[in-house]
Amino acid sequence: MPAIFAHRGARRVAPENTEAAFQMAVELGADGIELDVRLTADGSAVIHHDAAIPDSIDLNIDVRTMPGDHTDEVDAHLRAALGDLYDEVDVEIIMNDPASLSPIDTPLWDSIQRAVGKPFPGMPITPQLVVGFTDARVYRNMGAIAYGAGLFSPSVSPGEFSTRFHGHDERVDVESLELSTNFWINVARDLLS
Repeated sequence: MPAIFAHRGARRVAPENTEAAFQMAVELGADGIELDVRLTADGSAVIHHDAAIPDSIDLNIDVRTMPGDHTDEVDAHLRAALGDLYDEVDVEIIMNDPASLSPIDTPLWDSIQRAVGKPFPGMPITPQLVVGFTDARVYRNMGAIAYGAGLFSPSVSPGEFSTRFHGHDERVDVESLELSTNFWINVARDLLS
């Protein structure tokens, strides 16, 4: 009679190479369990299927700073987060564009407020910082005023909007598209009048 071995445990009902997978394999009647044991650099035995455990890894981390923060503040955050590992890490800065702001006491801000008031009478606008990455910083560095703005449908919750951006199903609903299009037309007309 052939023997039945559970490859990395009962991996279809529990995470492979875990105590739960091994126990489940026994409960399901396996005659044995196949697993891979590796030795770490300090001689400890670990269960790990992949024979190639890398000596090092590369991580690309996109850090978005707040206005006023610079490389020193980012370095201090990394040092605090990594603790003793900090001295083992090589950091390469690929881009270092500081965050920027535009003032709100401008004709453009006033036009934006009036354009928001057309579909949403009495609704005040408030300045906010977002972690998005746009070309606004380039224009601000050249002396221009730049804001990110748009109007979204009140029938879609903020949580629903957050699932629509930079995902597999990125989209904007028709009402939001119409609101934002009319918003920018109204801003342009207001500034030109």
